[in-house]
Amino acid sequence: MFEAHRLPVKITPHPFVVISLNTVRVARTSVKCPPDPIWEEDFVLEDIPADVSHFKLTLLNKGKRSKDSELAEINVELNRFHSGEEFEDWLHFSGLTLPIREDWGSVRVRVRFVNELIMPFAEYSPLKDLLLGDDLEVVAICEQFCYNDRSTLASALLKISRYQHLECHLMKSLIEREIQLETDVSTLFRSNSVTTSLIDQYMKATCHNFLLKSLTDPIHRVLDSKTSCELNPAKLDSPTEACSNAENLLTILDAIVDVIFANGNHCPPTIRFICSTIQADVNRKWPNDHLVRTRAVSAFIFLRLICPAILNPRQFGLISGQFRL
Repeated sequence: MFEAHRLPVKITPHPFVVISLNTVRVARTSVKCPPDPIWEEDFVLEDIPADVSHFKLTLLNKGKRSKDSELAEINVELNRFHSGEEFEDWLHFSGLTLPIREDWGSVRVRVRFVNELIMPFAEYSPLKDLLLGDDLEVVAICEQFCYNDRSTLASALLKISRYQHLECHLMKSLIEREIQLETDVSTLFRSNSVTTSLIDQYMKATCHNFLLKSLTDPIHRVLDSKTSCELNPAKLDSPTEACSNAENLLTILDAIVDVIFANGNHCPPTIRFICSTIQADVNRKWPNDHLVRTRAVSAFIFLRLICPAILNPRQFGLISGQFRL
């Protein structure tokens, strides 16, 4: 639920919206100020009973001493939505109480309704066994047919394997398969495959403590520092600044790398196992390339985890909102 527009100020000085399935209340927004409150709140409603035919948005006013007042509502039939499609529009409230008004305002919502048949858990066992099989034949077929949805496929595979405590086995098998199929060492793990997407998601789900220990202090020192590292000639006041700025940048990078390696023990054991697997497999495939084991691991740990965290520290929970980048 994004926002509302033109709510009656005198009647709704403290508006909020309640979401109901048929007549059962299931969620509510926070209380905002009229006439154009902005909520930007998400609600995920799962396992909706089969007898639910519509959802209702009820506009209420938060009473300070008296009971909350229901003022207007919107009824939306579920059969207007196609499964999986996203709907976004302004919906208009209809009044429930006096005074009689033609316009009770409207609310902008985005709805995505997914109608899925969920069978008993035991029914999925054969599919689970196929997906997690050693030959990965079914995964390879799914990857071909889900070319534009590889991230979604990777997410599903990761959830299944983690539930079965087989994530290490799955990632090891995927890595071995991708290395076997690769012919050019320079492009190894560079594409957005199911393998790289799955390991990306797994690292982000398990490495938060490692990132906190390794990057929080260095990032805060950079944010607090007045030292310039600008190397773009168009943004320099004088060309002579480039050398000193480059030295500043190298000093900061050395400090960050030192802290990362000093906190290697905070990297999850499963990630260290995966890195070891990558090194062993690429050494067998390219025994004469002495740098391949380092580049292959860096393609994950640095390019897909540490570098994105440095560039987007707020997104990774490494800094609070008080800093301005």
